[in-house]
Amino acid sequence: MDKEATAADVLDRQRWGLPKEAVADLAGRLRCILGIAEAGQHLQQFRSDSPWSGQMVFEQIQAEIQQCPELAGGMLTLDESGDECAGKQKAGAARQYLGRLGKVALGQVAVAAGY
Repeated sequence: MDKEATAADVLDRQRWGLPKEAVADLAGRLRCILGIAEAGQHLQQFRSDSPWSGQMVFEQIQAEIQQCPELAGGMLTLDESGDECAGKQKAGAARQYLGRLGKVALGQVAVAAGY
């Protein structure tokens, strides 16, 4: 089987048992989710260092999610995870706040968004 045929099979919605409605405007919905995830990336640091009310920050995030009607009925989760590193030779390694350790140290921080 050639690579082109394999790629087409992987993207075939029927192969995965997805109805046409499930993939309608999928790209638009994903862009909306990714935008929200990017906004949430620095949420932990923002809440820690800002003079603003944490409750007001979450209310703003909820308002932005409500502007995407295709997200109705779902749940958005953001999970920040930081790991300490021994050297700066890793992508994203820097001295930064690592919530799991409760301190600033050399490490990598990742934020996962799920909907």
